[in-house]
Amino acid sequence: MADLIDSFCTQHCAGVIVAVLTVLILILRFSIETFAIEDKPWSVKYLQQYLKFFIIGVTVLVVAVPEGLPLAVTLALAYSVRVTISIRP
Repeated sequence: MADLIDSFCTQHCAGVIVAVLTVLILILRFSIETFAIEDKPWSVKYLQQYLKFFIIGVTVLVVAVPEGLPLAVTLALAYSVRVTISIRP
């Protein structure tokens, strides 16, 4: 059972890593294209674009995590039932 929980953590951590990388890549690409290549000055309107990148990262995280969520809930419930049964004669 510990192996299954470890695999869930690995899957969850991978989802977080992918989400963070997605946001970083989008921010870097936009910043390089806008400020280095096109040489545009900073404007407050660019905050909306950065907010969109953050929302995309959160979306990737939300989509990645639920794949292992039912397994984790089932394992936790099964473990709790076994502990309860072992405590009660």
